[in-house]
Amino acid sequence: MSIGTVVDGQRRITLNDLNILSRVKRLGVPSVQEAFDKRPLLKILNAKSQITVKGATGIQKTVIYNNTPQGEHYSKKTTFKYPTTEDTFPAFYNWCFYYEPLAVFKQDLFKMGDEALINFLEMKSKLCYQRALDGIYKELFSSDSEATALANLKPVGIKLMLTKDRVLGYQDSDTGNGVNQLIANVWNPQTMDLKGNDGGNEIAFTLPLLAAFVESCEWGINNRKPDVGLFSKHMLRKFMALLDDKFRYGADDKSLYYGLDAIYVWGVPFVKEKNLISIADEGADYETATRSEIVLLDTSSIELIFHPERNFYQEEWIDGTKYDNQDTFRTKVLVAYMLAYDHPRTNGRMYNIKPSIV
Repeated sequence: MSIGTVVDGQRRITLNDLNILSRVKRLGVPSVQEAFDKRPLLKILNAKSQITVKGATGIQKTVIYNNTPQGEHYSKKTTFKYPTTEDTFPAFYNWCFYYEPLAVFKQDLFKMGDEALINFLEMKSKLCYQRALDGIYKELFSSDSEATALANLKPVGIKLMLTKDRVLGYQDSDTGNGVNQLIANVWNPQTMDLKGNDGGNEIAFTLPLLAAFVESCEWGINNRKPDVGLFSKHMLRKFMALLDDKFRYGADDKSLYYGLDAIYVWGVPFVKEKNLISIADEGADYETATRSEIVLLDTSSIELIFHPERNFYQEEWIDGTKYDNQDTFRTKVLVAYMLAYDHPRTNGRMYNIKPSIV
């Protein structure tokens, strides 16, 4: 296809030319494989159908906090009882909005032939989509407090969801603090601090300790528990030092989890996730990193939702000379999303783990 018009030997490209290219060619839109392969959490959630597209003002998740049986055995003379005990509460989530800008210099476009121009725009657009994905993905592991996250219009990330005592002040006038305690039981994840900050001695990381921690997350109807674990990059060497013929990691069918290298510990796959490392240890090598962590996820309790009107939507191109006097064409990719939970109790976080192998 011919792009633009040639006047006196010079190519003239209009905004309409760029917008037609973007719509017809869908330049830069990544495939599912391209989008998720290098981002383990996205790949796992997508494989389990926990990445969805929904349109609404906000999202409400129903949280079950009381699974105690209310019935009893009966005879033909039994009078049935119908307790009025509450067993659910709503958790509300608002949309988070993200944009990623893209600009190209007009002079670069005028020098190219049609094929080179299409390849150049596709490369620039693909980089824009990938940067948008990276910007969102990093926030899914943010260590921001709840107040900071909400103030900056960011999601309640995995680390924050796995923070103990992040319990909202629900109060039921009929049953008083009993409901609050039941909510705390399901809203609080399982946590284990190996540094001994609670007054105890430092705890050594072992695979049996990890297996016991996985079991401690089991709770509720159908005994839900974590189905995948993520560990920071500094933990890989420690895992490898503890592995024997019962545990595998690497390139064979038994140790792959949706195409990701995984360590299986008592049936639970553990996958490396670089975004789990704390900010203080960013870039540290195995010897100098101070602490590492592992998170356990019940993926059925986690949903990543995108809005259909802002599902990596690329706006129309505009002329930069009309806005800030720069000789560019520009656009941006817009995303509206949220990370929603309905059962933090069956998730867990083991942290302050010494990554050294001695």
